[in-house]
Amino acid sequence: MFEQIRRIGRRRAAASLLALTLAAIVAVPAVSAVEPTTPPPAGAGPLVPGRPGLERAGLLRGVVRADLTVVKRDGSTVLVHYERGEITALSETSITVKGRDGVSATFALTPDTRVREKRRPAALGDLEVGDRVMVFGTNDNGTYTAFLIRCVVKAPVSS
Repeated sequence: MFEQIRRIGRRRAAASLLALTLAAIVAVPAVSAVEPTTPPPAGAGPLVPGRPGLERAGLLRGVVRADLTVVKRDGSTVLVHYERGEITALSETSITVKGRDGVSATFALTPDTRVREKRRPAALGDLEVGDRVMVFGTNDNGTYTAFLIRCVVKAPVSS
């Protein structure tokens, strides 16, 4: 392999590797950001379990909110609403997230809502006002229901 790299030159090998990496990031996830035209399917669950999150692929970096159609492994689709921001209100039944653009969105919470922090399962009680989170949910005629909350940065502890 090293002989092949020497033959084509280090710059060309690096450029080829970069091109392949960018192609993989763009082509691998089966996600298209579209405006949903129908309500999400009943019982729409989490994104495909066991697969890397969209944010790990860098697709949602800098995105404050989005409506996504996600293709699951079985070929079916689920319509997902995404919000990223700071928790401004939190109760046992709802969470309000304010994006960097100043717009807030409130999601209903259910017993099926999953919470993750540092890539590990967490509980709703672990979340606090001021935490920065990503919330994935369904949109039923303007009413959002969260199915996954990822804590990105914990609020600073005040002394």
